[in-house]
Amino acid sequence: MSSFIKVKIVSKILNFIYTMILFTADDFISILFPNVLGATLISTTGRPFRLGENACHSKMSLRIPRAFLWVWSNLLLFNISNQRTSDDVQEDRINKPWRPIASGRLSMQQATMIYHALLPIVLTMTLLVGGFMPCLILQSLTYCYNDLNGSNHWTLRGLINAGGYLSFISGAVEASLGTQHLELNRESLRWLSCVAFAITTTIHSMDLYDQDGDRKRGRLTLPLAFGAKYTRIWIGTVVIVVSVGAPHILDSSYLMAIPTLVMGAVVAEESLMKMNQSKIESKRTFRLWCIWITSLYILPSWSYFSPFQVTSPMVAGDCGRSR
Repeated sequence: MSSFIKVKIVSKILNFIYTMILFTADDFISILFPNVLGATLISTTGRPFRLGENACHSKMSLRIPRAFLWVWSNLLLFNISNQRTSDDVQEDRINKPWRPIASGRLSMQQATMIYHALLPIVLTMTLLVGGFMPCLILQSLTYCYNDLNGSNHWTLRGLINAGGYLSFISGAVEASLGTQHLELNRESLRWLSCVAFAITTTIHSMDLYDQDGDRKRGRLTLPLAFGAKYTRIWIGTVVIVVSVGAPHILDSSYLMAIPTLVMGAVVAEESLMKMNQSKIESKRTFRLWCIWITSLYILPSWSYFSPFQVTSPMVAGDCGRSR
């Protein structure tokens, strides 16, 4: 094989990888980083799940790569599905023209072929690495969201997003530990309920900077149904309530909840005090919201290190500390 052919093959492979990254690039801050960070801390401290020997038997050096692989591969599947129809492409040409199909790097048919080729690969990977059931749930929600138009109304949109976010963090934790099962307890159920409520009621922050594309597509998002002003008031109010209530619900000290309280105050201030935000400012607010949600993800794990809190004997945190 000549050097020219080798260079051409490598170039095509790198171009394909770059195209796949473009599918997911917009969700690095909202999905990839929060879930990898959250899964790493949860698998290390054991909180809020009852991990037992799963954490002890999981090598620390493998936790981050496993979580990253699980989250990114499942995110890739969701985003290809979310960007491959004609309506998706029209919307992206308005809001995100750099995406692979909207920019002309791939056709809709090529994206569909890649999606169907990757689906069994990702499902098999989760069987081997861990997190198969969350992956299956996530793909079912993906179908409801994209193919059954579950994203077209703000009520279903919020509920499906909450289910998707919980599937991402649960799957990432399972993959990080190399297991197919997480044992739930009262603490983990409280945490899952708190995160689900926060996402269902405030995920509409992402719709504030996408209103033009959503309007053209005929989606009834919360900003389009009730107006951007009332959406910001709602988001700001709920963020304050959740930020103040989460430490109590999760039995965490307010000292260890400072990141959540600070980010909640920042998001609330952006939402309540800046009613006439531009598209760029609204996108910045959503990124701040992503950091706030991340702080909720890690609050139980972060509280494990509190000097004012007695660690429950059920956690596998001792394993994390010994490594």
